[in-house]
Amino acid sequence: MAKSIYTYYKERLIEISGSNKCLYLKNIVRKGAYDIGRIFEGREDKLAEFNEFIFTNNRFPLTLVSQKEKKALLENLGVEDAIRKKTVETANLSDEDAKKARLKNEKVARDESAHAIETEIAKLKELKREIEEIEKETGRYELYIGYPFVFGTLSYGGSKTVIKAPLLLIPTRIDMPDEGTAQLLINENEKIRINPALVLAYAQAKK
Repeated sequence: MAKSIYTYYKERLIEISGSNKCLYLKNIVRKGAYDIGRIFEGREDKLAEFNEFIFTNNRFPLTLVSQKEKKALLENLGVEDAIRKKTVETANLSDEDAKKARLKNEKVARDESAHAIETEIAKLKELKREIEEIEKETGRYELYIGYPFVFGTLSYGGSKTVIKAPLLLIPTRIDMPDEGTAQLLINENEKIRINPALVLAYAQAKK
């Protein structure tokens, strides 16, 4: 039986190649995305909270950035290394010079820490603004957590496509209750979906 018009065009509207970001996400770019893994990596309590946020019905906000979690966040952002590079060694200085150096070091630490937090908040504000603009145009709030990721290759049309793609798309919303806090909420107006581009690419590879 010939393919329906819907099936015919659906398969052509989804590009099955490495240039499709739903199939191969090489890097998290600033525009239109935010790398949660970068700020949660190695934080066992936060990873457990992340899994509970996604896979249970306990609908609580998942905090991405806040003053309360500032220390752990700064460690993941590599701020300590940046501070260390700008810190003046005081061991061989006179008492007066050492005092001035310590004050300078404290200022460097404050400035670098504040800048790192402000940068993350700015990224999330920008993403929130982009999503809300799309919502105004389309009526849909299209923000998703992509998780977990699938890695591998698929043979399609005589060639191989490298896969680095999210399996599930979990609908979320960004909330910013104050200037120094950014959270995610499950968007209960949408359902969790399996990545349609990945499903189609797999189906085509099996033909």
